[in-house]
Amino acid sequence: NDFDEGNFKQKISFTMAMTQEEFLAKLRTAFDNADSNKNGALEKDEAKVLAQKIAEHQGNDFDEAKFSENFDKADKNADGKLTFEEFSSKALAAAKEKGIVA
Repeated sequence: NDFDEGNFKQKISFTMAMTQEEFLAKLRTAFDNADSNKNGALEKDEAKVLAQKIAEHQGNDFDEAKFSENFDKADKNADGKLTFEEFSSKALAAAKEKGIVA
């Protein structure tokens, strides 16, 4: 499994004010690594693992209720999984709000 702790930190380590292209490239790598069944989408359990790792990496507590709410909002077609487009749209908006992306 490519989704071990060291590998994750290397691939997802965000720096302040990165470009949108840099952020999306890092996000794509994290998405692909989290897609454990390699179907091109993140089911809720796969997205949850990724969200937990991001929260841990940022020194935040994982909030199950907030995760579920955000997953459902990002899942535009309500099919129970997130395409990269659905996932990146939500993540990019959050990153811009937090000043991670210039």
